[in-house]
Amino acid sequence: EVEEFGAGLPEVLSPDQASEFSRIVCYWGGGARVWGKLNAGNDGDPGMVVAGWLNAVKAGKLNDEEAIEAGCAINGLGVSFASKHLRMLQPQRFAVLDEVLSDGFGFALNRRGFAFFLHELRILQASLKERSGLDIDVATLEAGLFMLVRQAVRARTEAA
Repeated sequence: EVEEFGAGLPEVLSPDQASEFSRIVCYWGGGARVWGKLNAGNDGDPGMVVAGWLNAVKAGKLNDEEAIEAGCAINGLGVSFASKHLRMLQPQRFAVLDEVLSDGFGFALNRRGFAFFLHELRILQASLKERSGLDIDVATLEAGLFMLVRQAVRARTEAA
């Protein structure tokens, strides 16, 4: 539903549309606290700054590192929730890098780690297409990997 909401957004988002999209993404990702921080860090209305960021992404003005860096520059967002926004906005281009995938695979939770993660997902994507004809977007690949590593990461955390 959140991905469909993102796909239905206009080419240029208004601050109100960006704010609503952000709220939905935060709640989808279990980030009610993130939404609270996003509001508190942006004078109770993150719409303008989020719209500026997402509109630049939609217009193709930002590469992968710039896209995540611009999201992380918004008060209240880190790599995990900035990447969730990007993933729901453009699932064919972006995926989520959160603590589970960072711990499971060792990708750093910073702009370079995010760009490297996407690079590796795209290599996997190309390999799957070449070997088996599967045409899977990077967001779907990430979701599958997340499901695979989530239990192992949780088991390590609980054992510690």
